[in-house]
Amino acid sequence: QSSGGGGGGGGGSVSTPKTPEIVAPPALPAPPAPPAPEIPRQFPVIPEIPKAKITLNSDVLIIEGRNPIIMDAKPFVDNANRTMLPVRYITDILQLNTAWDPAIKVATFSSEGVEVKVAIGSNIITVNGEPVEMDTVAIIRDGRTFIPLKYLAEALGVSLEWNGIDKTIKLVN
Repeated sequence: QSSGGGGGGGGGSVSTPKTPEIVAPPALPAPPAPPAPEIPRQFPVIPEIPKAKITLNSDVLIIEGRNPIIMDAKPFVDNANRTMLPVRYITDILQLNTAWDPAIKVATFSSEGVEVKVAIGSNIITVNGEPVEMDTVAIIRDGRTFIPLKYLAEALGVSLEWNGIDKTIKLVN
C-alpha cells in the first residue's frame, strides 16, 4: 500500500527558492539650494565723496569745500527710526546720476557701475537688479521725495557716522 502522491508525511517536498525582492535604496535628500547671492553693499563705489554733514530737522546742509546749502525740505527720522533725506540733496552730495519715473514713482540712482532703484511706498530697493529689503519706505512729503539715507548709502559704499549729541550724520568715504 503505497500512498499515491505524497500526501502526508515525508519530508520529501522541495520548495523553489523565491526570487529576492529588489528594494530601491532610500531616496537621497535633494541637495540644498545654493545660497542667495550676496549683494555687495559695503564697498567703495564712489571714489571720493566730499565730506558732508546733515543735521536732523535743520534746513542747512554742509558740504566740505562749498558754501552751506539751504534745503527746501528738512531731513527727519521716520517711525522706523531711519533718517529720511530729500533725494535732491543726497544726489548733490554724492554726484549721482538720477532719473525719476513719475508713472510708477521710482527714483533711479547710478554711479560707477551701480544702479539703485527706490520705489515710493515700497520696502524693497534694487541694487543692480537684486532686491534688498528695507525696514522702512521712501515717501513723498510736501512735494519732495524722501529716501532712507542708510540704504542708499550702503548700496553705494558710503559710510555714515551718527552723532547723537548734536543729531548730525556725516557722510564719509
